[in-house]
Amino acid sequence: MALALLSAAATAQVADPPAASQAAPVPIEIFKGPRAKDIPLPVYPASERHEGGEGWVVLNFMVDPAGKPIEAVVVDSIGNPAFEKAALQAVNNWTFEPASIGGQPITAGHNFKVVFAMKEPELGARPEFVSAHKKAIKAIAARDRTLADTQIDKLKAHNLYEDAFRNVARYQYFRVWGTEAQQLEALNHAIAAEAKPRYLPKSMFNEVLEASLPLQVILQDFAGALRTWDKIQANGLDEARLARWRPVIEEVKALKRNDAPYALAGTIDTGSSWFINLFKNRFEIRVLEGKVSEVKLRCDKAYVFFRYEAQMQYKVADRLDGCEMEVVGDPGTKFTLIQS
Repeated sequence: MALALLSAAATAQVADPPAASQAAPVPIEIFKGPRAKDIPLPVYPASERHEGGEGWVVLNFMVDPAGKPIEAVVVDSIGNPAFEKAALQAVNNWTFEPASIGGQPITAGHNFKVVFAMKEPELGARPEFVSAHKKAIKAIAARDRTLADTQIDKLKAHNLYEDAFRNVARYQYFRVWGTEAQQLEALNHAIAAEAKPRYLPKSMFNEVLEASLPLQVILQDFAGALRTWDKIQANGLDEARLARWRPVIEEVKALKRNDAPYALAGTIDTGSSWFINLFKNRFEIRVLEGKVSEVKLRCDKAYVFFRYEAQMQYKVADRLDGCEMEVVGDPGTKFTLIQS
């Protein structure tokens, strides 16, 4: 049984070209995404300001036709609850130019990164951090896990520069004693939701991107792999390095074009939500353990939410474009997401 997810949002269309004898221009309905208008700075958590702590939070939300954010959620962050709370409180005071199609305002999805920094990125680390980082990398190379654990524990980041390097060390650690999911999580936090180098040197930033892409493919985050590929191309890699990844990307694009299903394991580890960018427009969720209560889709051109029903296959209307999925359920819930 299939359920089409319908939206009141208009569909972008290009009209048939006029005959040669007609002088009238071709009407084109253009989609324009939301644009920031008034973004007051969030309140810096007092506990973090006192300690000199820094962080970042990525929010996903809808912008309604009046330009107000609604349905905001944290989709990634440095992991500090105080920063997450401050970002969610701040979004209620923001205003945007709403998205539009053909000049008509619509409800549309938007991602926004909030950075909490004592000043512009301090591109340097304290001597004690540098020492612990070098010792951690050396211990990992020597496969001395006891010493590596000790040095990793000493990598307490006091600015976002240090945090990026801490996560590079964590990636190296997880390559030896962790899982592919842990490796990718560390790399994502080293990138810090940036499209270009901000905290890491450019050469290291590119290396992190290149390490992320195959892990995203292995873990079947194909939408994420395509976004990483866009970053890799935009950051000036030489042609030989780009050529290495083109066959992989072509396979990913071919998978998106066909109707072949693929399964992705999901777990609601903490909190009550699990997030992913949908790669295909048909999906089914099969709960293995626990409970899924509802599914929310924040799309470029609409917001859709519905109560979860077992053995139901859903189809997202093509016109909704890129959708961020939130699966809401009990902590510890395990399920399989099948996309086709």
